[in-house]
Amino acid sequence: MDVGKHENDDEFTVVLELAETDPLFEKKKKLLRDMGFDPVCSVSIKSSSSPEQLKDFLNVLLQRARLINFNEVELYFGGDVINLGDCSSPRNELEAFHSLLEVIDKLVADQKYTFKSTQKNLRDEIIDRINEVGSKFNEETKIVRDSSCDKEKCLLDWCVDNGVKTKLDIAYVEGAGRGALSKEDLKVGDIALEIPVSVIISEELLYESDMFPIFEKIDGISEETMMLLWSMKEKHNKNSRFKLYFDALPEKFNTGLSFGIDAIMVLDGTLLLEEIVQAKEKRRMFLSLYGSCILVYVEEANVFISIRKYYLLEEANVFISLWQIDKTTNSLKFPLSRACHSGEQCFLSYGNFSNSHLLTFYGFLSQGDNPFDVISLVCCSASDIDVAWDEDPESGPPTSEWSSHMVRGTWLSKNH
Repeated sequence: MDVGKHENDDEFTVVLELAETDPLFEKKKKLLRDMGFDPVCSVSIKSSSSPEQLKDFLNVLLQRARLINFNEVELYFGGDVINLGDCSSPRNELEAFHSLLEVIDKLVADQKYTFKSTQKNLRDEIIDRINEVGSKFNEETKIVRDSSCDKEKCLLDWCVDNGVKTKLDIAYVEGAGRGALSKEDLKVGDIALEIPVSVIISEELLYESDMFPIFEKIDGISEETMMLLWSMKEKHNKNSRFKLYFDALPEKFNTGLSFGIDAIMVLDGTLLLEEIVQAKEKRRMFLSLYGSCILVYVEEANVFISIRKYYLLEEANVFISLWQIDKTTNSLKFPLSRACHSGEQCFLSYGNFSNSHLLTFYGFLSQGDNPFDVISLVCCSASDIDVAWDEDPESGPPTSEWSSHMVRGTWLSKNH
């Protein structure tokens, strides 16, 4: 997405252009053309524009920003979004607005523009719309008063003593377990949490540990696996710098991986059962591959931590790669994508996962419809397609720019 260009003292132009580095570039460009949009579009606005004209200007930008921020699932079902004028998903809507906000903020920061009031009005309109999206998903936060957070409080105090800046507190939330509550009213873009790099458990710790010389001798071992093994040992190190963190971890995780026989029987024949079985098999293979390493370094017999923690480590790595380190402060910052009021629970996105994945590895289901509840289909071979065409030559050969296909419930479609 390109930044706006200054035309004259009374007008500027914003160019929203697809990045050619986008792996979905060709498909997005085609959908833009199918919707009647120029793949390279510029929109101009004057400082004398009325509030209604500003809204129209923003709506045009928003339509393109939605498509630019489509992920694969949203793009595949892009035909469900009529002329890109409707919200595809809360994730897409927020990312589209924030990409526009970034463009507007760069315009406001540029001193050569003389009509900052117009740009400020645009920014205020974007913030209002972000808050409107957020208000649709607000839910009442009910605190469980009789649950102790002593371990979590100790961990939070340790974090603050080591340079962590937080506007969040920890509490047990009814129906959700531990949650992070805002200490004050926070606006879009406010930094809710800032963590110095020095207290982040990262790969650098592996290279400095006494376990790394052993890891180097294992062919094909990944950094995620090394991190898991290091954590399993470090958890039982009484002198560990991160002892308060390990002490605050739950003793067990209520996920699909911990389902008993009765639950498994109920799930017989479902896709969820298939995913749980596959995940358990991966865990079994992991333990069979690295079990000897675990026994060498771990004193107690019951330290086989849940694969849940492994996936948490994997997700943390993905999350950190998306949230860049601020080089000026050498810290990891978590800005808010939408407003969060004092006492309200702040949420962290787990990613674009189906409900079966969320239940298997995280132990919860998303509220309402999940647009990522899709089933991937195995495509026919070229010979199968030729046979089908021979049987019905009048229909013509099937064509698609997609090498794989997906299906989902019709209730998620706007044109069924």
